[in-house]
Amino acid sequence: MKLKRPPLALAAHRFELVVPGLSDAEIEVNGPSVGLSAAVAFASHWLETPIPGDVACTAGIGPRGHLQGVGGVQAKCTGLARRASGQLRLFLAEANAAEVTAESVESRSHAVLPEVLDALGFDLAQTPPNEERSNADKRRC
Repeated sequence: MKLKRPPLALAAHRFELVVPGLSDAEIEVNGPSVGLSAAVAFASHWLETPIPGDVACTAGIGPRGHLQGVGGVQAKCTGLARRASGQLRLFLAEANAAEVTAESVESRSHAVLPEVLDALGFDLAQTPPNEERSNADKRRC
């Protein structure tokens, strides 16, 4: 599936992400835990900025971008540690920071989504590469 990116900077938009099928039995990650991962993946695609290979994410995201704690963080850390070939950075809600127990998983707790995107080097004021702004978009700026 190819996503069409609106030409305004990412920070100028509000989004709602609905992914049907995330609760299906064959998919291991579901519910609010996937919120931060989906948002980071969306920003990566939009801004054409790759996500570093040592990054994992788990957190819910509230309507105003506040990161919300999720369940099963210790189990997720154990699973990540088993699959990792080196040190991993796990981005998660501040509410879950104390639950990271695996030695090969470094906790990066944050309160809001923009903090995570900034820590990953995403420029929220950036207009997507190779995109022209429409006249309607220019009037909104």
